[in-house]
Amino acid sequence: MKNRKIICIILMIFLTFFITKQAYAEQDNEINENVNINKMEIELTGVDAGKNCENKEAMVDVSINNANYVNGGTIQIKYDSDLTFVNAENKNENYSMEVVNNQDESILIIAFTSNEGQSGDIKLCSLKFRLPKTIKEEKYYNISFGESTNITTTQNLGSEYNLFPTTIHCEKSNKTMTIIKWILIIVGIVLIVVIIKNLIKNKKRGWDSMKKSIKILIVTFIIIVIVGTVFYAIANKNKEKNISEEEALVIAKEKYNLLLEYAEANNMNLSGNSDNQEGYSFNGEYYLKIDNYDDTIKANIADEDIENFKNIAQIIENNGNYYINVDRVGLKKDSTYSSTQIVLKSITKDEIVCNAESFYISYDEQGNKQNSKIIQEFKLKKVNKIWKVSEFELPY
Repeated sequence: MKNRKIICIILMIFLTFFITKQAYAEQDNEINENVNINKMEIELTGVDAGKNCENKEAMVDVSINNANYVNGGTIQIKYDSDLTFVNAENKNENYSMEVVNNQDESILIIAFTSNEGQSGDIKLCSLKFRLPKTIKEEKYYNISFGESTNITTTQNLGSEYNLFPTTIHCEKSNKTMTIIKWILIIVGIVLIVVIIKNLIKNKKRGWDSMKKSIKILIVTFIIIVIVGTVFYAIANKNKEKNISEEEALVIAKEKYNLLLEYAEANNMNLSGNSDNQEGYSFNGEYYLKIDNYDDTIKANIADEDIENFKNIAQIIENNGNYYINVDRVGLKKDSTYSSTQIVLKSITKDEIVCNAESFYISYDEQGNKQNSKIIQEFKLKKVNKIWKVSEFELPY
């Protein structure tokens, strides 16, 4: 009977070793992304492949959201050269579709057409990629859009759209920590076997010898639990501090779109001059006062980039107040500007680095369509636990 109690105690203590790591399990935060609902969206949705993802397959969904009678188009997709395209699956039955792959240039062309325009949220297809056989470090495989992306609609509704690229995220496989974990488990099992044998032997020698063995057993397992807990905490230390690629993209897109709004004098509280309906006059030009400067510009832009943005948006300071040029109100964009997609480059716990890829469409004298693209770096840094823009350029 006593042996059964001892064995139960051993099993309970050993089980505690595995339960303790639950205290360090990460909790996923739900992120709601604010997007411009006035335009259609061509969106790529990637995956977090996790650890040990070498040579695995990953799916990327291709969708058109807020569609207005879309009856066809061409979507050019550029994928990381380390990826291998496998095939396209789950093709939308409402469209005739063909997917052409140029593996040498890492480019896919999705051509689709329909006799009737489709509206709402449309999933076109899923693209299957194979990950590399060797992944030595944490990696974000970018999947973005090429210049030849274009969609057509019926009903003469126009075909303006926003582009949302994605990434496939692979965590670094920490084989050393895995080996240490299994060594620790094996050592624990061996200790259990040895101590149980000693208990059986000491039973014949009397209760005092058994009490001594039980004390040794309890101390041993307490040490195992403590070492295991510390080990798990160290192994997950960096993972707990870094934000996910989904969070980083949401933050980057939100901040980028917000600065575009500010550059056009939108989403700010502006007030005019009661003595002059044209505004406040400085150096022969008229301005409107920004009543919530601290809650808008200062709250979202890092100190090192504020002067740059003030020059972009034509914001001046006078007697502690800030004013924006009235010409920014209702600002008309470059007529050739089409859209900008944010492509993730790198993430740390304190910085997000992206490329802002802006697309432009123009026509030559003969009416031939010409596409061009400009890539500008877009950065954010964490300041007192708040993400602020540290590098930004206006795309138009």
